[in-house]
Amino acid sequence: MYTKQSEHCPVTAIFSETSTCKKNHHRQTINLQRTFFLRIIHGLRKMALSKPFITTLCLFMLTPNIMPSNNSLAESPPIQITVSILPQRYFVQKLAGNRAKITIMVLPGSSPATYEPTPNQLRHITCSKIYFSIGVPFENVWIERFSSLNPDMLIVHTEVVNTNKKDPHIWLSPALVKKQIHIMAQALIKVDPVYRETYKKNLARFENDISNLDKRIRAIFSKRGKRKEFLVLHPAWGHFAFAYGLKQISINREGKEPSAKALANLLSYIKEKGFNTIFVQPQLSRKKAETIAREIKGKIIFIDPLSEDWEKNLEKTAIQIYKGLR
Repeated sequence: MYTKQSEHCPVTAIFSETSTCKKNHHRQTINLQRTFFLRIIHGLRKMALSKPFITTLCLFMLTPNIMPSNNSLAESPPIQITVSILPQRYFVQKLAGNRAKITIMVLPGSSPATYEPTPNQLRHITCSKIYFSIGVPFENVWIERFSSLNPDMLIVHTEVVNTNKKDPHIWLSPALVKKQIHIMAQALIKVDPVYRETYKKNLARFENDISNLDKRIRAIFSKRGKRKEFLVLHPAWGHFAFAYGLKQISINREGKEPSAKALANLLSYIKEKGFNTIFVQPQLSRKKAETIAREIKGKIIFIDPLSEDWEKNLEKTAIQIYKGLR
């Protein structure tokens, strides 16, 4: 689940400019406060206060855990976290709130299958405390590189919840997301233990939100009768379909367009079942879908598996899929 690292943010030779890591000012703040309080003590000595009182005051003021600090809970800086896709940012924000500063690898409009990080994103990697992977294809090439850029970074493999390795879209099943956020919350507590209770409360609240979302989606499909199949260009919705007793019929197979013979057979089946809607994700070319839509006199509807507003998007998609069931 975890790839355990050490605790420092390295300056890597890959970049010519200085790393963007922020320096920790805690030690400097403590020194300044100690100087301030020692001056107070010096003044009190002149006032001829008793030695026991002076000793007690020194011990109290010079103890970092109890003296006032600019690094109090309300003011401590957020931790740098990197995720692969937009829905993960939604998850981290729900769990961490303003405790996290989040960098996303796969930018809007890009595909997780072919994405390559930008130099600026790699700079952020050198300062991240946690990287949450999710099993999308580009990670196969880049995770080890990320680790070499920042050996201090804790790499958390949320994809361990996936029982179907051919389908990495585990964020589209509310039940699987519940498992993922437990793993994420544990990692946040590990790296930022002072906020343990905050993360636990946020986890419980988010779990409740997911349970309510699941109920609403089940209510949407409760009147589908025997209809359970929907037609997609790319097979991104397998985990979603499994969760709600549905079946996606995909034009592409394992990221590839069908052969002429396979397409002919598929068209025959589509016409027989009376499909009139093809669901397409906006990150992919829609040419093949347009060709089939003309053939069946149907329409194309875009559903985005990578939308950042995960909860709202999943419910909206459920409504659209329900209307397209056959």
